[in-house]
Amino acid sequence: METRVLALDDRTYAEFRAYVQELTGISYSDAKRYLLEGRIKRRMGEIGLTDGRSYLHFLRTDPRGKDEVESLIDQVSIHETSFFRHPRQFELLRDVLAELVAERRARGPRRLRLWSAACSSGEEAFTAAMVVHDLVPSADWRVEVFGTDISTAVLNKARAGRFARRTGTAMPEAYARYLSADPANDEVLCLAPEIHRMVSFSVVSLVDEARTRAMRDMDVILCRNVLIYFDQETKQKVLASLHQCLTPGGYLVLGPADSLHGLNSPLQRTPHSVYNFYRRAPAPPRPAAAATAPTAPTARPRPAAALPVPPALSATDTFRLKLLVNRVDLGLKNLNQELQEALVKSVDALGVISQAVDGAAQNGQCSRPVERELARVSWQITRILQWLEVGDRTGQKVEATRAYLQELSDRLFGADQEAPDLRVNTGAFDHSILPTEAEAEEHQGAMSQDDIDKLFG
Repeated sequence: METRVLALDDRTYAEFRAYVQELTGISYSDAKRYLLEGRIKRRMGEIGLTDGRSYLHFLRTDPRGKDEVESLIDQVSIHETSFFRHPRQFELLRDVLAELVAERRARGPRRLRLWSAACSSGEEAFTAAMVVHDLVPSADWRVEVFGTDISTAVLNKARAGRFARRTGTAMPEAYARYLSADPANDEVLCLAPEIHRMVSFSVVSLVDEARTRAMRDMDVILCRNVLIYFDQETKQKVLASLHQCLTPGGYLVLGPADSLHGLNSPLQRTPHSVYNFYRRAPAPPRPAAAATAPTAPTARPRPAAALPVPPALSATDTFRLKLLVNRVDLGLKNLNQELQEALVKSVDALGVISQAVDGAAQNGQCSRPVERELARVSWQITRILQWLEVGDRTGQKVEATRAYLQELSDRLFGADQEAPDLRVNTGAFDHSILPTEAEAEEHQGAMSQDDIDKLFG
């Protein structure tokens, strides 16, 4: 006989929401109450409990509740994944890894460590292993690929190395040899042994700082479409932990639905930041043996070329020029702030819609035509998100323009004397982002269309 499960009252639901967030980091908004409550009630029905407070007490206090906690975590987590999901990111990952391999071949050590965080059933971790295997096939390299998740159930699926055929639909031809159909079931794909043994899996919650930071010295961390489920405070803590897990110069790859906007992060942008590739600052070069004593750090970067003697200006002209420089700088900063605020709202809203569409397509209750249509809608939303990420480049362009304004100010007033210090963050933009002098002379400095062409060309 089926157990009749009662609806959660507001107080019990609020306690469950806080409990789930404490366990997983996932923040369910009021708009998603129906989703979380439905999953909780499903678990209650499975174990024969009818009211929420009894179930919550069982989870928190009963020694038998440990296995049920894992079942609840599996129920409330999001497990959408596939091989080579968002393929452009894996094309760029290959380029990044090729650069790392070339550096290590020249200077060593011949070692690579990659981590797929929140890897679900393992398709992402195994995809990374395929990319690495093609780049580093020789036995004299030590390659370690890690996959972690909060759900024991999905990690057991990952360890089995068997996947539904639909998860391999985006597999590029160059990697097709790593998956083969099960002779007994054509709808099941089996992983090649050489890829299967490259990846080790373990349970790690990203909100557990101690466990997360134990994942040390990573060259690449994939944490894609995970931050979108966290509130701002949790995002900040997780990013700080992931930054510490990277080796100097290592890369963090976020998903198309993720954004660093509004967060304080020490991660550096990269030439691929439009695709959410970020980097921990490389270690400073070792000083040469015969190096002289280091000079004191300057308050701000100086132009490379020697500054000319500034023109003689009256006190009135100097005051007016300084006022003008500061007004232009304030205008640029206000423009950037308004762009970022608008971008955050747009990315967050579309990210939520994208996840809802993906969930509807994967719940197994839609007809094939409807699933195909939902997949097409999801693909279009992903393209829109990528277009919006060009705004990240817009923010960089504003900061780079401020850097030019600082140089202009230095040349007008003399950098060491009266020039206003605009406190430009020169690490916040790609130095190739603004037009060259030749392009500027030909008035061909509009970079946004080039960025878009690179995205979709």
